[in-house]
Amino acid sequence: MRKKDFSLESLHVSQDSAKCPICGKLYKDSKSETKVIRREGPLFLVHTTCKNCGTSVLGNIVTFDNVVGSVGVLTDLTFADTLYFRRAKRIKVDDVIDLHRKLERD
Repeated sequence: MRKKDFSLESLHVSQDSAKCPICGKLYKDSKSETKVIRREGPLFLVHTTCKNCGTSVLGNIVTFDNVVGSVGVLTDLTFADTLYFRRAKRIKVDDVIDLHRKLERD
């Protein structure tokens, strides 16, 4: 069996059966919007906001052969927030240690 490319069209098809974890409304029925934050091959990081209740979910969607898998977490981040943090400077271990020492002194 030949592996298929997980296209954006496939991403939207997989969302047809997805529903909001809070209100239970199908995303497609509430005209919810799923936006791609990042794509690496068959892996998508997406942000979805339920238009029915306003709940946002960050999700990973991946495919292998003809199987689609996903996992999501509730978030209060907007899509714009996710882009901001994606571009933000990474926090290093030394940054955390420095902050801890400063807080201990104060």
